[in-house]
Amino acid sequence: MKIKSIRKSKTVLLITALSLVIGGVANAAGVFNTPASGYTVCIDSKTKLVTFPGSEKCKSGQKRLILGAQGLKGEIGLTGLTGATGLTGAQGAIGATGLTGATGAQGIQGIKGDTGAQGAKGDTGAQGAKGDTGAQGAKGDTGAQGATGLTGATGAQGIQGIKGDTGPIGATGLTGASGPSEIWLAPQDLVAPGLPSLYPTVSLANVLIENLPHVIAQISDVTETWNAVQPTIVLPQSWRDSGNVYATVYWAAEKTDGNIKMSFGYNGVALGDTPGQPRFRSNSECANTSPTKALAVQSCTFNLSGFIERTDAISTIAVIRWGTDFFDTKTFDTNTGKLYIYGIKLELRD
Repeated sequence: MKIKSIRKSKTVLLITALSLVIGGVANAAGVFNTPASGYTVCIDSKTKLVTFPGSEKCKSGQKRLILGAQGLKGEIGLTGLTGATGLTGAQGAIGATGLTGATGAQGIQGIKGDTGAQGAKGDTGAQGAKGDTGAQGAKGDTGAQGATGLTGATGAQGIQGIKGDTGPIGATGLTGASGPSEIWLAPQDLVAPGLPSLYPTVSLANVLIENLPHVIAQISDVTETWNAVQPTIVLPQSWRDSGNVYATVYWAAEKTDGNIKMSFGYNGVALGDTPGQPRFRSNSECANTSPTKALAVQSCTFNLSGFIERTDAISTIAVIRWGTDFFDTKTFDTNTGKLYIYGIKLELRD
């Protein structure tokens, strides 16, 4: 539809142009070429060229065409393409200032700004006149508990109250953990610092046996007397109640030239009592033999429960070397070497 319109428009333009040319020539050629009579044009049959002969006849080989009066105004042609944007013109002069516009509506309240720094304290104002007494205010809340006051002096003791009834027996407490079943008394426990002043032949010695040092409690041979090592300990109450406390001494003889006579002794002291000879018990022979091998470790065990009482708060356990026949048994220690004591083991047996 658009293509036909374009071709039709081109034909109209051509005819219009020819009409202008013919009209101009007709004005010069005669009255037959007028808008009223029409215009004669010749179209070559081969070349299709259009000529205006200026007469009413065409040459041989041409086709005569009479154009009528001017036709109606043709349709408006299509809008041409937009031309390129022209160069920006020079800036015009600044116009006169316009009138001030009307005041706009008030904006919303802005966000509150940060509080400014505290200003300097102003001068104290003059004393105002005394105001009227106000109405009685409502009762305030109870204040916080005040600090505890100082303790007052002790009052006189009241009379003795009537003795109350005995309360019920409480539930049996849990059974405590089992105590130790063995206690080892080392040589350092057997020879207290002041003991050698009581028994001159007793000492704590560092003895070299087969090139190895041993800390040992030793009792040297002295005839016509007796000497002892005697540690002091506290036995647990369960031990004192049991009747099954045993002591074992570990010993060795320096020489094999005679008899070693040795026994245990015990002295218990109850709270409130004075330690003394009446509670000392012995005659519990542990060894009365001649060693067959020097420095060989031996042991002997004795049940001390026959000496121990339940009320004994402290217990002194002695190992005695007899250089004299103290109990008139016609036997005593005849070995000339030293008696070495490695320690005493106390044990609670089932």
